[in-house]
Amino acid sequence: MEMRRVLSVAAATRGVAYVLFDDGKLVAWGISRKAWRSTVCAGEVFQKWIDQYEPTLIITEKILAASKKGRRARTLTTTLQSIASHNYAYDICVLMNRRGKTRYAFAKELSEIYPDLKPRLPRGYAWYDPAPLNLLIFDALTLANEVLRDPTLTIAQHLDSTD
Repeated sequence: MEMRRVLSVAAATRGVAYVLFDDGKLVAWGISRKAWRSTVCAGEVFQKWIDQYEPTLIITEKILAASKKGRRARTLTTTLQSIASHNYAYDICVLMNRRGKTRYAFAKELSEIYPDLKPRLPRGYAWYDPAPLNLLIFDALTLANEVLRDPTLTIAQHLDSTD
């Protein structure tokens, strides 16, 4: 399988974000607040991204039953997975693996690897505040990074997984 263009998407309660890699280089990223309005809007926005970037691999988040993700984020993620599976690109679902770190700490670590995203890194926030919307880009980047670190092993682990 050729992994020339990799599109990774992540959904949360307040938005949907994507990152795009072309030949292993981060070339585009963004957030859509429109996509969280409804599953129909999420589907339209995601399909637009797929049509625009023509990825060869689409990565979505695999959400376990024990996850703390809210109902809305779960519904949006299911919609994204469904759209991804109905396109000509290869699609996989990957667990969000921050290796024991908080979202912000792992985002800061990723911004060192991908310095183009350093300006999008929030300055920090209190635990009781809602997470800054920019962290959603780093969630999509976390999923992509998981695959790009060791593509063969990661893709093989997620082939025909029904968990």
